[in-house]
Amino acid sequence: MRFPTATIVLMFTYGVGLFGSEEQEWQDSPGSKILDATSMPEYLDKYNDTGLFVEFFLPWCGHSRRLRSEFRRAAAVMGGSPMFARVDCSTADGANICQQNEITYHPTLLFFQKGQAYEYLHRATADEMVKYCRRMMDDDVNSVWKIVHLVDMLEREQVVVAAFVQDANDIGEHFLVTARNLKDQLSFVYITNVGIHNILGISTLPSYIILRQQQDSVTWQQEQSSDAESLVMKFGLWVSEWAVPLIEPLTQDNYYSKLGSGIPALILYRDDSARSDKLQVALYKTAAHFKGSLNVATLDGIRYQQLALKMGIPPRTIPSLVFVDIKNESHYVFPRNQPLREDLIFDFVQRVFAHQVSPTLRSADAPLHEDGPVYTLVAKEFRGRVMDPAKDVLVNFRTRWCGFCNLLEPTYRSLAVSMAHVDSLVLYEFDVSSNDPEPYLNLTSYPTITLFSAHNKTALTYMGDRSVSGLTEFLQKHVSIKIESLPDGHLVSGEHAERVRSAIDLMKNSITPILHKPSSS
Repeated sequence: MRFPTATIVLMFTYGVGLFGSEEQEWQDSPGSKILDATSMPEYLDKYNDTGLFVEFFLPWCGHSRRLRSEFRRAAAVMGGSPMFARVDCSTADGANICQQNEITYHPTLLFFQKGQAYEYLHRATADEMVKYCRRMMDDDVNSVWKIVHLVDMLEREQVVVAAFVQDANDIGEHFLVTARNLKDQLSFVYITNVGIHNILGISTLPSYIILRQQQDSVTWQQEQSSDAESLVMKFGLWVSEWAVPLIEPLTQDNYYSKLGSGIPALILYRDDSARSDKLQVALYKTAAHFKGSLNVATLDGIRYQQLALKMGIPPRTIPSLVFVDIKNESHYVFPRNQPLREDLIFDFVQRVFAHQVSPTLRSADAPLHEDGPVYTLVAKEFRGRVMDPAKDVLVNFRTRWCGFCNLLEPTYRSLAVSMAHVDSLVLYEFDVSSNDPEPYLNLTSYPTITLFSAHNKTALTYMGDRSVSGLTEFLQKHVSIKIESLPDGHLVSGEHAERVRSAIDLMKNSITPILHKPSSS
């Protein structure tokens, strides 16, 4: 079954293909053809049973170019069964084929078989494509006769949809149709061996059960009143809902579906090379209870250390557990002083949903010493410094890779120099590359300059011209402690200005002209 998604474009991270004479080489390769508008219907009919695997591409698309070599390798391995093909969507005929198949991004891989189109959503490597093609060429439903084969399949696939029947003729149309629609995602089997029935305690035939590795199985409760068409639809929806593993490894294939849907996610960072199933088992109660409102996944924290750091997990603190609130762009790290135990994990998630846990903020270490005039602000010191009631605080939120941030830097430093004698005002830079800003700030673009005045700490964002004069005018208007200009043009705080003016007056009044007469020789 085809489930369109734009995420496949982001997941092609393999070797670069070639231009030039490769199209001719491809045409001459066994098991592969370049399709055009006239050959497409012919091939769809010819390879309807064994399958037709088609790449829809654009020749100038970088992702299409990177896919090319892997797709060719897979085609060579399969040797024409299924047939591999490519459609150039930049040509007139190719564009028509792409439009007919609702191709909206490139490259898109579709597997055509028995009148259906299945979108390939797995890793775009030759090995994965070969594995996928072999699965698609297999029967929709396979027979399992030995319990050891069922155990091996479940360990390999994690989820198996099984029909326990007396005879193959009793499988049921609803099971066969669902297996055909979802064969690219799930394994469907039928079991007639009475010995396996007895081992698993199956007494009612037929029984339809979703077997799940290390999880409770789910049994289909058939409605006697359902007509055939309604039964097919209801059974398909039931399988789609319950056959999805409660806990999955997070990969580039499912990253978007797990973290891009808006549903919060609970991620267990672990060392996959030395993983313990005990930790994953401890998550099942939480995953089952919050099914539909929380995605639960595991991630190799050794391989993806940078992602772990961005989630507030320091090095050498794996395993760790993080609740990621996608919608509000915040995350919550499970307390490191508590064991990852089933009851504590469940309680932690409940408290996060009840807003009883504060978000975890990444923070760099503060510099030991700075001379100014612009100072570094880090997340763990943000509240203490910004909320100082004796100071007006101006913060430049920036990133290291932002071009506009770099352009603003000399202007911001010049502003700081001009304000160097305003002791009631402090100018900070906050690098969001290594620090998480407070969620309530709702920062969406950089640089963002925000004022936290001394007597009113409500964040006030500067929206004017990014110039020294514009920023100076903004500060003079909105700071709590008045900024005044001295006769020589220097800016100081209001209280300081009064003291300096008084000192100037005293100096002026104390100066008595003394006439110097040269001595006579």
